[in-house]
Amino acid sequence: MINDKGLLYLIQPAELVGTQRYKIGYSKNNDITKFRKDYKKGSRFLDIYEYDNSPLLVREIRNNFNNKFKLVAGRTYYEGNETDIKKNFNAIISNYNNANNINSSNLISSTNSNYCNKYSSLTNYSYMQNIMYGAKCQTMKKNCNSNYKSYYNEACSANLTYY
Repeated sequence: MINDKGLLYLIQPAELVGTQRYKIGYSKNNDITKFRKDYKKGSRFLDIYEYDNSPLLVREIRNNFNNKFKLVAGRTYYEGNETDIKKNFNAIISNYNNANNINSSNLISSTNSNYCNKYSSLTNYSYMQNIMYGAKCQTMKKNCNSNYKSYYNEACSANLTYY
């Protein structure tokens, strides 16, 4: 069986900040630190998920977006209201989770970075957005899952390194 694990993302590359253009994609590179380095300083990482079947899901998202938003470049750049794009992106993922019996408790909380949730095959990196854009990094609870701590520490590192 082919390993399709990777990062599914919604970003606004630095050169598009100030516009209503966003990139949706999939990266086989599931190391968030290396993934971030692929984009210029100032890029906005709106949502990043780790999935076992990212190519299939990103195809589903693109098909949906082709009907709702203006495709502005290639097959990955869309133009539209940021709130609408984020809502649609996350709604498609939520529907996919429900259809495939993926428990939403596997998501890492984006609202409380000091709270630990169970980590499994699905990880939501959107909690990093607050850290990357100036939120104070806090000490993690000792009983937090090591994967969660690792991603949290990478986000704090990115905050110090890039901003």
